[in-house]
Amino acid sequence: MISISENHVNEYAQRLREAGITSGRARATVGQCAPLGTFRIKDGDDVDVMLTCVPEQDLDAEGQRNAWRDTLDTTQYDYPDRAAWVLSVITELTHGTKSLPICDIGCGAGRDLHCLAGAGYTNLHGIDIAPQCIEMLRSPILGYCGPAEDYPWETSQFHVVMAIASLEHIPREQLPSLITRVCDSCLYLLVVWDPFTQSALHNQPNLIKLIGNPDEIYHGIPYPQQYCGALWRTDTR
Repeated sequence: MISISENHVNEYAQRLREAGITSGRARATVGQCAPLGTFRIKDGDDVDVMLTCVPEQDLDAEGQRNAWRDTLDTTQYDYPDRAAWVLSVITELTHGTKSLPICDIGCGAGRDLHCLAGAGYTNLHGIDIAPQCIEMLRSPILGYCGPAEDYPWETSQFHVVMAIASLEHIPREQLPSLITRVCDSCLYLLVVWDPFTQSALHNQPNLIKLIGNPDEIYHGIPYPQQYCGALWRTDTR
């Protein structure tokens, strides 16, 4: 399955064609809906997309994650402002030491990790449930295909763990155990979320209950719309 933005369908046609993909299932996010359907690349530059809308608010976290499981994230080069924001935060947290280990939960095709790699970071790890996305990760990024709950987290494993618009896809009953393991594995936890999704409204207060008040709060993070975020230093919780 591929992920298609309503406003960038034709731009993706060339990317898909270069990757040798000419047809398949499609997923797009338009407003409060998560349309699902099929697509076919025509002889020209157009993509013929047939979508059926499934309201996002009707999907719980597990349903949303299942919808992403077979997604090929073709938006890896979108949102350069957000990738630049992530790079600025990571640069501050690492004091420019580019060999420190960094992990991205729900990395997709690696849009943020590839930005970090381009800036010279060398110890990068991505976790995603979509095998097609993991296959698109380039060196020096090491990919793990599977749920974050199944990742072999180890104590003091990473300097920073990022979860950029991904924790809202973790089933609520599994979040406490995951957060405990993640916080034990890293010095900093950086979380970004869409403040308007129902699952985020449920999960973000849980993070404060589980970890404590964040060391820093972020507003207006560049994305298709403005996201919110928080940073925890885990050794002070």
